[in-house]
This record gives sequence, C-alpha cells and structure tokens, in this order.
Amino acid sequence: MTEFDSHPESRVRNSQPAGIGRVVDLGDVCAWNNLGRNVVFASRAFEPCAVFDQTEFPDDDEPSQYDLDVHAILDVPAAGVVVVLNHLGILRAFRQSEIRATDAPRRIEPVWSAGFAEDMERVVALGDLLIGSRPREQHGGGVLVSEPVSATADGGRLDARVELEAWGMVTALGTAHAGGWDCVAIGGNGRAMAASASSPSIAARSADLAGRSVSTSNRPRSLGTASFSGLPARSSVRPESVTTTGRSCAEAGSPRWTSPTGAQSSGAASRMTSHGGTGAPRW
Repeated sequence: MTEFDSHPESRVRNSQPAGIGRVVDLGDVCAWNNLGRNVVFASRAFEPCAVFDQTEFPDDDEPSQYDLDVHAILDVPAAGVVVVLNHLGILRAFRQSEIRATDAPRRIEPVWSAGFAEDMERVVALGDLLIGSRPREQHGGGVLVSEPVSATADGGRLDARVELEAWGMVTALGTAHAGGWDCVAIGGNGRAMAASASSPSIAARSADLAGRSVSTSNRPRSLGTASFSGLPARSSVRPESVTTTGRSCAEAGSPRWTSPTGAQSSGAASRMTSHGGTGAPRW
C-alpha cells in the first residue's frame, strides 16, 4: 500500500470535514475530489499536475460545500475535454491538455461551465453524451441522456431527455464494448441491460440476474430511437428536485446557480450525501 498527499490546499474556505469524494482513472492521468476543497488531476504516480479550487459561492458555507462535492469526473475525448459534475448540477469542462502538465501543480480554469441535472449519483460518458441515473428524490425510472457535450456553450444548459423510464430505477451504470458496439451497462432491481446510443436499428438485450442468462444472439438496445415508442421526447425542461420532506427546492429556498450569462439552473436537492460518516452538514 502506498500513501500519498491528496493535496487538499484550497482557496475555498468552508466547514466541510476533510475527505475524498471521488477517485477516477482517466487513462494516463487520474483525478480525485477533496470534498469541499478542490479537484486534483495527477500523474499515474499520484503526483498532482493541475488543481481546480474555486466556487460559485465564496461567501456561503454550505453551498460552497455542494459546489465542490463532485459526483462525476469523466473523460469525453470526442469533445476534447474532461468534465466535472457536482451535486448542484454544475458541469465544468477542462481541456485535456491542461490537466496533463508535467511541471509543478498549477491552478486551472474550466474552458466552459454549464447547468445540468442535480444530484446525479451515477453518470457515465458514451461518445460525447452523458448518461446518468435520475435523482432518487424523484423516484423516477430510466436514465437521463444528454445532448452532445461538444455542442455546449459556456454559461448554457446541457439539455437531456428521459429514456428507458419503464425499465425502473437505475442503481448502477457502466460502459462496455459489446457485439461491436460501445454500450452503457444499466443495472437495477435485479436486472442488467446493455444499451447503445449510436444505432437506430439494434435490438434489446437484457437479463434477470436472479436466474435468467443473457442472450448473446441480440445486439444491445438502442437509446433514443424509434424502438422506444411511448417514451418522452427530449425536453429542455429539467425535473424539479425536491427536499427530503417532499417540498420542492424552490419552496425550501435552496441556492440556485447563476451562469455567467445570468441563466439559472434549477435548485439543488437539499440532501448532503454522506461520505464515510464525516458528519457533513445537511440543509
């Protein structure tokens, strides 16, 4: 076992207890989130190369913690960026070239920031699309499939549509290469399925993990095609987050992120995810 310094130094000041929120493998580099403090990009030897340590809420303790409570760090080669998604649904994109510096650690800035969906616990990148589980507070089935990340403008909103809603709540997501297709693997309620977002003609492949074997004769199901009759069309209206008491976040007065252009995202869910029993504050 090797111990290393997580580089928690930050310009952000809040009451978040020290802790690591995410650690991800990005190929020739890795990254992690010091909760409430920063996002660190490092070499394969865990030597910090680049650090993001800013918040949209420098004077607000709890919102700044949510701002640096990272739910996903994803490489999107098709768009030439690595994106970081936080609890509030703020998506920040960093140029791949800037996170691979070989000299001393340096602070970096996102090339663009956009609003997305809040409190997405599981998110993967497939091509230049982001696919994530729906917020648990909504008790909704299926996944959110974003518009292409490459089309996102700074200060804008990354729209998404609901797919596979009838399939039920998604509790696990991953990516895989199956049958010649790049797929997203979806799990939940004792079932698993592979689905592709790239072909309008491929058929479904799913399995009940409680005892039914996966068919190898069919190709993965296609996301966002005519084969999904009856599912909602893509919409720019984002589902409203609710608090643990059932009130909407707007009613509860949760903070709202204002983009550089003045457009607001919908309110953040008022639930602080527990990370290792650190005693993080709740709304």
